[in-house]
Amino acid sequence: MCARRIRFQSVSHQWVTRADSVNALTDVTLELSADEPHFLCGPSGSGKSTLALIGAGLTQPSAGSVSMGTSGKRESNEPVALVFQNPELLFLEDSIRREFRAMHGPAADSVAAAWLARVDLDYASLADRIPFDVSAAEGRLIAAALQLSANPGVLILDEPTIGLDPRNRSHLVRLIDSWLTDDRLLVMITHDLRLMSHYGGRTHVLDAGRLAWSGPTPDLLRDRERLATYGLI
Repeated sequence: MCARRIRFQSVSHQWVTRADSVNALTDVTLELSADEPHFLCGPSGSGKSTLALIGAGLTQPSAGSVSMGTSGKRESNEPVALVFQNPELLFLEDSIRREFRAMHGPAADSVAAAWLARVDLDYASLADRIPFDVSAAEGRLIAAALQLSANPGVLILDEPTIGLDPRNRSHLVRLIDSWLTDDRLLVMITHDLRLMSHYGGRTHVLDAGRLAWSGPTPDLLRDRERLATYGLI
């Protein structure tokens, strides 16, 4: 089976403002493959979200290259689903119904009801709500369900469990579990060690924009000194 993958080759990136420029990534070479889940970790400001934006095709690197596809293809235009740390950044419409309609057309109501039910949300009571008026937890679950309803082959989640109580956290994990298969690529930015333990896979630690460590997630979770060094405990 050909595995979906994203390859970052010598990727560097600077965010440029009117007054200054900020170096977010420096010479990052990394391959993420659907063979196993992947985590991006590291201190705040280490470049994790920038790497996710580049991997999703929403930002082009200042230097280096990014390719995406299967081991049998050099490139692929397959869309990547990205759920931002702040889910309101994903919403563009004035109701949840319209968010699903923009993606699914006439089938939106049935699709939305089915996917929101997976995270124990009642679509009938939410359909005409403005996305910005729901709770932060509901917004996070709705954003994840919306993206997964498109059946993407690649999913990137930025701090997916932040701010979720145990009940809603369980709903989200079950939603991800129901989507994840051997041929789908899951990438998560997180400081949630329980989430990392649940999925295992591989972890890639960024520090000051550079790839500082990469290896099996269980190895990192056993290394208390390294966890402390990179702000994970």
